[in-house]
Amino acid sequence: MATLDRDKVSTAGDNCDQQTDPEIDKDFAHQVMATVGQGIVVSSEGWRFEYVNPAFARMVGRMPKELIGRSMDETRPD
Repeated sequence: MATLDRDKVSTAGDNCDQQTDPEIDKDFAHQVMATVGQGIVVSSEGWRFEYVNPAFARMVGRMPKELIGRSMDETRPD
């Protein structure tokens, strides 16, 4: 099971005026999305999977790498 870096977690209003590195923010967002129990999908305008978290992959019975780049229509159950 993945864990979150608690040093990066803050409450609303903490450090509001501080600039952060976009790559660090992106990495942290991926950590959060990968560890939540709800299915999360990011898709392109053409309805192709760009990101699928493990919870969503479990819901559809696939591995995330099987879904990335494929269209949602291609992956619907029969």
